[in-house]
Formats: sequence, C-alpha cells, structure tokens
Amino acid sequence: MHNLIDPTQLLTRVTVNSLVMAGKPTIRGTRLTVEQVLKATGRGLSFEQLKGDFPFLEKEDILACVLYAHG
Repeated sequence: MHNLIDPTQLLTRVTVNSLVMAGKPTIRGTRLTVEQVLKATGRGLSFEQLKGDFPFLEKEDILACVLYAHG
C-alpha cells in the first residue's frame, strides 16, 4: 500500500501573512519563502543541504512548495 499525500493538507504548510516577508508565501509562517526553496532546489541543493541551513524544514515542505507553484 502506498502512502498518498493529500494535496490540500500539503498546501496548509504554505502560509501568506502580510506582516511576514512582505506577504510572500512562506513555509509554515517562518521567514523561509516558497521562492527561496524553489530556487535552491532548482540550483540542485538537496534536502539535506537545505535542512542544514533550515533545521525546521521537512520534506513535505518542499513538496508543498512545488504544489503551490504548480497552482
């Protein structure tokens, strides 16, 4: 049996608050933006490398970024 991830649940990880990062979409209310994550992974940074800089980051957060960008 495969573990399926509910897209709606994933998208709850992306938050928008006008008082945080000028209203850009962020990961769970932190100062890490969806854009930063996507650019970093696009440059080839691995999850482990990102986790080194952002210890709170979870693999599902990266999936949420991709899903959010897909629209």
